[in-house]
Amino acid sequence: YVSDIAINPTNTNQLVVAVGNLQDTDKGVYRSVNGGASWVKITTGLPAAFEGFIRFDNVEATPNMIIATVGRDANSGLNELYRSNDFGATWTNLSNSNHCQYQFWFAHDVAIDPSNSNHLVFGGVPLYEYNLTSGARSNVGGVHADIHDIVFDPTNSNIVYVACDGGMYRST
Repeated sequence: YVSDIAINPTNTNQLVVAVGNLQDTDKGVYRSVNGGASWVKITTGLPAAFEGFIRFDNVEATPNMIIATVGRDANSGLNELYRSNDFGATWTNLSNSNHCQYQFWFAHDVAIDPSNSNHLVFGGVPLYEYNLTSGARSNVGGVHADIHDIVFDPTNSNIVYVACDGGMYRST
């Protein structure tokens, strides 16, 4: 079960994939530096155990940075966003980032603002904005729970689309 893939926009031989969900024994983050010919499971900075699945985002403006949302468990107050600044070789936890709640296993996502890579939008049950520099997050209201996808408009990063169990939402 591969839930997501990130490709380095400046070195397409570097690939990172998210593998597994719930009971999969080999779930985690895997990295290739040779276009997928071989893979290494990455553990540095990531949780040793988690129950859910993983989604990524990366943008051309900061090609070596990947943000991951990791579904930890249903009741956890643990942080669930992780950042890599070396295209997936190592990771650090982002403070104040729990968001998956009961959707840890299936419905959560993160998006990096392509014009300001310090600004994230992420969600699982609630939807949030996040500032990487300060670690501050703010709740974004008016969106149905169970977030499946978040995408910035490629021609206007002031517009964000959110796909969830309640349909499609658009923010300007």
